[in-house]
Amino acid sequence: MPALSKIGLWMGISAVTTHLTGNPELASTLAAIGVGQSNLDGACKLIDSLASNRLSDYYKDFRSSASFGINHHLQQALQEGIANALSELKTTFVADNPLSQYEEQQAEFYFRSLTHHLGKEMKSDSQIDDYVLDRAAFFADLLKTVHALPDDDTDINQTDEGVLTPDLSEPIAQRLIAFLVEQIEPVAQRYINEEFKTNDKAKTTYFIHLLESGARINQDNNAILLQVSSTLDEVGRRQQEHTDLLRQIAQAQQLIHESLRKLQVDFRAYVSDFDSFRERVENRFEPSLTLPDYHNLPESFSYQYGLRYTSFISRDDEISQLWDFLNGQPDRRMLWWLVTGPGGMGKNRLALEFCLQAQCVNRYVGFVESQHITGFDWSQWQPAHPTLLVVDYVAMHAVPTQQMIAQLSRNAQQDKRLKKVTKPVRVLLLERETRDDWWGPFLADRDVVESSYVAGNPRRILDLRPFTDDDRWQVITELHRKQGKSLPVNKADTLRSLTEIDPEGRPLFAFLAGVALAEGEDIRRWDVHDLLNNLLQREENSIWKTHPKWQDERCREGHKNLLVLTTLTRGLTTMQLRNLFAQNLEWFPLQKPDNSLYERLSNIRERTLLADRTEKVYEGLQPDIVGEYYVLKRIGQLLRDHFTGDEISQSLLQIAWDISSGETWWSLWRALSDFSQFPDTRVCQYLQQSRPTADSPETSWENWASLQYNLAHPESYLADKKSAYQRLRALAKAYPHNEEIVLWQAKGAMNLTNYYGTAQQWEQAQACYADLQALAKAYPHNEEIVLPQAKGAMNLTNYYGTAQQW
Repeated sequence: MPALSKIGLWMGISAVTTHLTGNPELASTLAAIGVGQSNLDGACKLIDSLASNRLSDYYKDFRSSASFGINHHLQQALQEGIANALSELKTTFVADNPLSQYEEQQAEFYFRSLTHHLGKEMKSDSQIDDYVLDRAAFFADLLKTVHALPDDDTDINQTDEGVLTPDLSEPIAQRLIAFLVEQIEPVAQRYINEEFKTNDKAKTTYFIHLLESGARINQDNNAILLQVSSTLDEVGRRQQEHTDLLRQIAQAQQLIHESLRKLQVDFRAYVSDFDSFRERVENRFEPSLTLPDYHNLPESFSYQYGLRYTSFISRDDEISQLWDFLNGQPDRRMLWWLVTGPGGMGKNRLALEFCLQAQCVNRYVGFVESQHITGFDWSQWQPAHPTLLVVDYVAMHAVPTQQMIAQLSRNAQQDKRLKKVTKPVRVLLLERETRDDWWGPFLADRDVVESSYVAGNPRRILDLRPFTDDDRWQVITELHRKQGKSLPVNKADTLRSLTEIDPEGRPLFAFLAGVALAEGEDIRRWDVHDLLNNLLQREENSIWKTHPKWQDERCREGHKNLLVLTTLTRGLTTMQLRNLFAQNLEWFPLQKPDNSLYERLSNIRERTLLADRTEKVYEGLQPDIVGEYYVLKRIGQLLRDHFTGDEISQSLLQIAWDISSGETWWSLWRALSDFSQFPDTRVCQYLQQSRPTADSPETSWENWASLQYNLAHPESYLADKKSAYQRLRALAKAYPHNEEIVLWQAKGAMNLTNYYGTAQQWEQAQACYADLQALAKAYPHNEEIVLPQAKGAMNLTNYYGTAQQW
């Protein structure tokens, strides 16, 4: 019945009252800033009322709408069902319990009385409440007063007060109560269902009643939850300048969210449907922000941060700093900050958890889609709410992100000059590292520097710390408990092995190790490649293979190849795939992807475009490190086929370059950097030398130049940087009119004069400097190309001087 979901709902909400009122820090904080507790007390009283008093009110409403007299056919069906059920229960009870003839008579009259009571006389609201909330007490009370029926002529026990009671011993009475509590509802349900089969009018009436009741409950839920949320939001709005108070309110709201999520109730559906705000979004007055929809992610993607499969561990300090960033410096309306950490350190999980908290205190939050960074008109934006924008992969989008932040900074400065009060905006950036080839130019913009969260020191960032052994063991423990497995016997040995696999202490690898251990694997003497290969092999055997079409070799291999493409390009749209499949490539699925199969491999989601359009995106394998390893592994598998492997691999990489060169070069660079020691050395060499087709647009070659520049960078993993630079040099020679490509060569040559000079490889350093001289001479009008020559000359004079080569 709907009552059960209603009970769970009120219990979830009521839990927040203790959290709010039981925290002394909240009361002292309010007192310290001179603010009364009226709003908070009002919220607590409302919640307490909803969870207690309203529970009784609900049953009264439910009783009135569920009266057996609602329809004659329904009344008759229910009464017959109850009568037949109790008749069966009486027979079963007597058969299962040794009773004297006298006790059988007493029990029979009790069942007859109970049938009469439940079918005809149970009308008061208090009796309905008693039955729903405590069935044992309800049946015990009825044992004290048997209803004498008109045809009763059997002598039953009568007290001095004239009240009829059954004469049953205490043990028999207790067994009878326990028996009824356990058996009455399933047996009655069976008989009522039988009545409905033979009485269509009763069944129709009952279904209509359920629909009406469900609609009424949903409407009440919506209004009540909105009232709770708006009350807490009001507290938040009034106290926006006090971070500690906001955190308390956010935690309270999040407790509601999490309680209802466990009950499979989507709370956001109740609190996000604000018509005016939705209209602003649809009219593109607000940027489109997204958060991973963990409600819709299958549990097979447990290793993806969006599913939040394990609890949020060991990031309290970072969350506190982010709250200060979000709510501090209220006179500065626009601020940005950067979070860094190697792949798998938990940057996205941290951002997601903080967004979910900030969302609870009237913040518009989420990740900015890459096309919105450049496509949205930030100069005209007037935020309707305090906003938190999250930008991932900043290095890949360094220039447009810099322009976005600079524009938002100018907006804030102009509003301040005009004495215009606007909603605060915070931009949280996520990236692995601050390498000077993007970080230096990023900070060259004065507007960007002025809006840095750390005033006067924009290079001060939030660098995520590694997980401790205790943190990693907590991850492993949670995974084992969720899967009902025993923990490894030797904790010290397990953690030692995990440290050898991942010295950086990344949460992702603790998770993957925990999954492997729970499956009975021995991770001693494993490395990162073993851990990731174990994950992918388990995914294929346990999830991918369970799809019926997996046995079709062409379909299976085609979808594996498609996953390489979507991972390299960071997702392909339906339109892109339609154009691709029109080419009738032999190594792809027949005409289109099988969505049910692809959803076992990765996610398919709706992406919001500008002008309020949406498109379906087939995402690559995530997180990045898992996707990168899959690409390397799959290319390695293809290359083992000496007949078609090279052709398929080359075609896959060329298509990726042609469809999305900007995403592809970045994916290849990350894969080569993260797995420079990949066991199959042919794969890394193959990826380094991959290139667009001869007739590809110049933008593809510009991005290919970015990859070669990074491969030739002094900080790259490559020992042989010369080959990558020579490829870059040849490309600049082939496209002399494309000064962006030429600039990549100039920067690469400048870096290598420094690199070779440090190693005292004078011949190589001099050759790179000669290239710089030639470029400066050929492009004297381009200061960006000329400047590297000056820096290269400075490098060489320094190194020649140090070596006393006067």
